[in-house]
Amino acid sequence: MPPRHPKVSGGKIGQFQGLKIYGELKMPKRRGKARVLIQIFQDEPKQLRVAECLSYAKAVKIIFETEESRNSKGQIVL
Repeated sequence: MPPRHPKVSGGKIGQFQGLKIYGELKMPKRRGKARVLIQIFQDEPKQLRVAECLSYAKAVKIIFETEESRNSKGQIVL
């Protein structure tokens, strides 16, 4: 079993294009709201950066992008 990221407390729910997605249900200790925590981490080396993060009433949209411009085949364009 590979070592886990030290800041991840939930279970792995998926992996896509070098991103690992973890999720955890956090129940209230006494009174309060139950929450779902979603964490997204990159494999090494870090090639993507967060380009956009939008919050909506019922959803979150997160866009990652590479530092370099690339064509549809993934090749770096100068």
